[in-house]
Amino acid sequence: MASAAVRPTHGRVRLGDVGLAVVLTAFCIVVGRKQPLTFPAARPADAFQAVIIAVCCMALAIRRPFPTVSALVSVAASALYLGLGYTGGPILLVPLAAVYLAGYAVSRRAVWRLVVAYAAMLVVAAIVTSAPAAQAWVWVLGWPPMAAALAFGGNARRRHEVDLAERSEEEDRREHAEARQQLAEQRLQTARELHDVVGHSLASITLLAGAGARRVESDPAAAKEVLDEIRSVSATALADVRHALDALNDPTSAILDDADVDVEHLIDRLRRVGLQVDDHIDVDLSSIDPTVAIALHRIAQESLTNVMRHSGSLSASVAIQQSHDGVLMTVADQGSGAVDLQEGHGISGMRRRAEELGGRLSIVRSGIGGPTRSGLSVVVWLPVRTEVSP
Repeated sequence: MASAAVRPTHGRVRLGDVGLAVVLTAFCIVVGRKQPLTFPAARPADAFQAVIIAVCCMALAIRRPFPTVSALVSVAASALYLGLGYTGGPILLVPLAAVYLAGYAVSRRAVWRLVVAYAAMLVVAAIVTSAPAAQAWVWVLGWPPMAAALAFGGNARRRHEVDLAERSEEEDRREHAEARQQLAEQRLQTARELHDVVGHSLASITLLAGAGARRVESDPAAAKEVLDEIRSVSATALADVRHALDALNDPTSAILDDADVDVEHLIDRLRRVGLQVDDHIDVDLSSIDPTVAIALHRIAQESLTNVMRHSGSLSASVAIQQSHDGVLMTVADQGSGAVDLQEGHGISGMRRRAEELGGRLSIVRSGIGGPTRSGLSVVVWLPVRTEVSP
């Protein structure tokens, strides 16, 4: 949208403008001295004529910092030129150029004021000089309309340039904002991945360390197996962290390999660290979109990690089935149910994963585990076409 006032192009006098004004002054003085030869009735050329011409032309030198003053001085000098009886010459074109240049830098309202001032000065000049009626009408009805047309032309051109510049600036701002938004989303995703990987791995290592501590004296061989499993979990965690950090430099890199998004593989790994998981998977997870498969894997991973860390139970169940043109996954534990349902980073991250894919996630009391153990359930639905697992 065009602004009400048009911004000037520069704010200082330039040497080039001064030079052009000097050249124009010399040209108009030379031509103006010959006008009495063409118009015998005109006032003879004299020194005052040269002064008026110089003032009219040199006013263009200040057109950048003071466009309105430049136009008014030029217009007043040309009207005085005519009012004193000097006739003709290129000086009459100088006010037109001055008004055009002013129109390029000022508002429409200021342009109208300049044109009205020009017309009023010409009327006064026509009255003072007692010019013939035909000549006076040419002055009043000819020069101001031409000045107005030129001024509004310059004003429209400047407005167009300002609009183009503002659009370019707006486009740059929008692109910059989009780039920052993409970077923020990428960092959020990486932080979420790191949270899931580190939290899951530390919970597994804690569980294994407790089991190893209990067996180190009674069954050293079993304790060694636990230590080997801790080393395996640590190596996997380090690899996942490296993948997540690599994604910061290359957003196209996969944070998880295809083999890592297998929920059944996740369940088997957790069983090895001591978590008892009852699974009911009625969907062929290899047939669904990889993005949805990763989301299911991460949500199941975070949910089972919370079971190990917060539920007070080492028993859980995972059920995945087709439901309403999508996949419904329920991860339930047999804990005490005393965990605060207020969302932290883990739950909010799971919910965001589901919502980004057009799904939904809820945390509810599962009601399993007996009269004193109500447990919690993470229920997530994601819209995706699936095939029933054979």
